[in-house]
Amino acid sequence: MADKMSKALTAFGYVHVAGVPADFDRLSVLSLLGAPVRQYQGELIRDIKPDPAMQAFEVSALNMKPLVPHTEHFEFAGLPPRYIALWAVTPAQGPGGETTLADGYELLGTFSPEQRAAMSVREFEWRSPMSLTAEGVHEAARHPIAEHTPWGIVLRFSGREMRYRTQDGEYADDSLLTEYRDRGLRHFERTCRSVKIAQNALLVWDNWRMYHSRNGFSDPRRHLRRVMLDHCPTARFPLPAN
Repeated sequence: MADKMSKALTAFGYVHVAGVPADFDRLSVLSLLGAPVRQYQGELIRDIKPDPAMQAFEVSALNMKPLVPHTEHFEFAGLPPRYIALWAVTPAQGPGGETTLADGYELLGTFSPEQRAAMSVREFEWRSPMSLTAEGVHEAARHPIAEHTPWGIVLRFSGREMRYRTQDGEYADDSLLTEYRDRGLRHFERTCRSVKIAQNALLVWDNWRMYHSRNGFSDPRRHLRRVMLDHCPTARFPLPAN
């Protein structure tokens, strides 16, 4: 199964697997794609479900509002997780709640060679959204938009949390950042694929290539689980025994 998923991820940037048994050991299979990465509170598997305390925030995975397109972990030092996996414990009933995905490499291809070269060297400041600071996550890091690594290009995108800071430490407008963000949002709206994750179904995407969002929904019972995976299957952390 992991081999088929890997081929689909290479070809399309994401894979959606339906009909997964409820007792299927997802973490062990996903670990063949990459080492599980501990998330904000140290957990390997994060519950994604509405929290009334987060409803006031404009953007949060833990409320029912639509998200703004983004990649994951842009605000942390080092390379972000390569793959993101979601599965549904309780899918949202009624309209909404779909995960939406667009190809960031296709977006890069719409820029000129000179612009892409600048995106690979000019660093921007990426910061945690306010909803994560409420959970005690206060991160900020400097990265280029398209970072070249021995394992491929790491694309970072945020519709809200990227800024340009001069060498003097002052925030300033930047035409490349503005065009990248605006064109990225238009590209997302025009090309995104919408996936309604059924109960126990598994959605995995390449976080270095795809940027994603979520449609708003009204069912407070919606409950997904999320795993983040490193670019290397050699475990950063030992897996739990059960």
